Amino acid sequence: MTKILGLDLGTNSIGWAIVENDSNNFTLIDKGVRIFSEGVKTEKGIESSKAAERTGYRSARKIKFRRKLRKYETLKVLSENNMCPLSVEEVIEWRKSGFKKYPLNPEFISWLRTDDDKNIILIILEIKQVRKIQLCLNLEEHYIILHNEEVF
Repeated sequence: MTKILGLDLGTNSIGWAIVENDSNNFTLIDKGVRIFSEGVKTEKGIESSKAAERTGYRSARKIKFRRKLRKYETLKVLSENNMCPLSVEEVIEWRKSGFKKYPLNPEFISWLRTDDDKNIILIILEIKQVRKIQLCLNLEEHYIILHNEEVF
């Protein structure tokens, strides 16, 4: 006496049945079907994927995080070359906090708000293509050269 579970897998449902086998004599014990809701949502007569909205939010989070990583790497390089009022430890601490505890050093805040050439690099490094070009800027008698190497 053996029990057998039969499954019928569909795109929107699963059908199942349990039968008992008694020497070539099959007896149906139970059966059923589980129908799933549609993977499409309808708003104002327009159908869209339920996953599309989640995907949009996820990609926005990734874009925001990568922008913070580029800013982190830029501030780290500037701090290592004494071109930023932050210490390297403060920049690393900002990264370790998951970019939540932004450095609130008053000297750094005023440095960010100035319109000098030194802040041009922060704007340029926000652009993803910076890895592909060679960049040389004179910032307060310092030179930063980024060339065909991936810094992020």
